[in-house]
Amino acid sequence: MPVPIVRKALEGARGVYTPDDYSVLQVMAEVGESDKNDLVAVGAYAFFQMYAGSLGYWTYEGGTPFMGVANLPHLLNFVRTFGWPEFEAELESVAAGLQRFTAEQFKAYERFTLDSSTHGEIDAVAFSEALMNMMRDDHNGGNLKFRAASEHLEATVDFMVFDDIASLKAWRDGQA
Repeated sequence: MPVPIVRKALEGARGVYTPDDYSVLQVMAEVGESDKNDLVAVGAYAFFQMYAGSLGYWTYEGGTPFMGVANLPHLLNFVRTFGWPEFEAELESVAAGLQRFTAEQFKAYERFTLDSSTHGEIDAVAFSEALMNMMRDDHNGGNLKFRAASEHLEATVDFMVFDDIASLKAWRDGQA
C-alpha cells in the first residue's frame, strides 16, 4: 500500500541526506514505528533509530538497537537493499550471536524482566560497538550510507500524495 503523505512534507524530505534534518528515511522510520506490517518501513525505522542513536541524538527504544530483537531481520533486509556489505556482515554476526538465546529469554529481555546476567549477555551481543562505530564513521565521512538509504527509499517507495493535511485527514477518516 502506498504511504500517505502531504505533498509539502514529501517535497521537503526529498534530497535531505543527513540525520539531523527531515529526510525520506525519517518519514519511513515514522511509518515503521506505527505500522509493523510494512517491513521496509520497520527496517528503515530500526536503521534510522540506530543511526541517530549512535550519534547521541536520542537513546534506543525497546532495550536493543533494533527496537526489539524481532526487528533485526527487517533491519538486515533493509541494509541489503541499499548496499552496505560491511554493516550487513556485522548484523549477521550479531544475529548469529543471538541464536543461543530462546524466544522466552527475548520476551523477558524486551520486558526488562530477564535475570541481569543473561540480560547483560544479550546486551553485549546486540549492542555491537562495531555497528555504532560504522554509523559514526559514516556520519563523520559525509553520511554516504545514510544518503544511500534515503535515495533508495526515494526511488522505491510508493507515496500517496495529498495536497494538504485536511485532504490527508479526510482520506484517513474514510479508511476507518
